[in-house]
Amino acid sequence: HLFPLSKISFKSILTATLFGVMVIFFASCDSEDDIPEKPLAEKIIGTWEVYYTEDAMCDDPAENIIRDFSDSNCYMEGPLELCVVFTHTFREDMTLVSYFQGIAITPDGVADTSEMEVALDYVLTGNSVTACRQDMPEDCDMFSVFVPSDGQMIMEGQLSPGPGCVREYRLQKK
Repeated sequence: HLFPLSKISFKSILTATLFGVMVIFFASCDSEDDIPEKPLAEKIIGTWEVYYTEDAMCDDPAENIIRDFSDSNCYMEGPLELCVVFTHTFREDMTLVSYFQGIAITPDGVADTSEMEVALDYVLTGNSVTACRQDMPEDCDMFSVFVPSDGQMIMEGQLSPGPGCVREYRLQKK
């Protein structure tokens, strides 16, 4: 006999078959590659806290400024300590609410508080967001938006009107 089947038990055949099926199953489910990525329109919905801004390539080089308030929501700008809460809330109805609250503290400890909330309508085309103020529809900004990981977003674009700078926002989902 070339293949002595009588010496192979049913249990051995079943074990070998089950092992083969498991190898094929685990090889085909190798990682998150098979999970479809959410569209950007879904990824951006929610409230995002700005923790870093950078103005670069400004017409006036003195306007090239980095503001990093990731550790304490405060940063130094000249002699002033500025503490801010700055959020963008993207809603499913294609509105964007930008909220800013800032406290400027002078070297002698005097504090000045300001607060502003602006409602905008936005359009998402590919990875570009065009946001226009609802109270001044001709005042629009366009940003490229990247969501490199869950909970992180980068927005980059030119402000209008503005000092001719490219602004980058780094945001974290609240």
